[in-house]
Amino acid sequence: MGTETATIEVTITGSSGQNKRHAKIPPSVRASELVDRLLPSMGLPRHDLDSRPLVYRLRNNRTGRQLAGGDVVTESVRESDTLEIMNDITPG
Repeated sequence: MGTETATIEVTITGSSGQNKRHAKIPPSVRASELVDRLLPSMGLPRHDLDSRPLVYRLRNNRTGRQLAGGDVVTESVRESDTLEIMNDITPG
């Protein structure tokens, strides 16, 4: 007997709600992997103007919780949740 792995459907937005996308997330994807997959389709840069890498995070709008890079997304997210991809701004 095989075990099927179902995806869950979520909505992804950029900060301020722009760039709304619907995505099907596989059960084992980590937050950092999902962010890497989303950047090109969201039109978000990987580097700032000085060529320094930009860091993005996911925030679950339903719970208000920010997902750490190593979090398995489907352990923290429910079907139809909205995830906000946001730039992690570090002062300095």
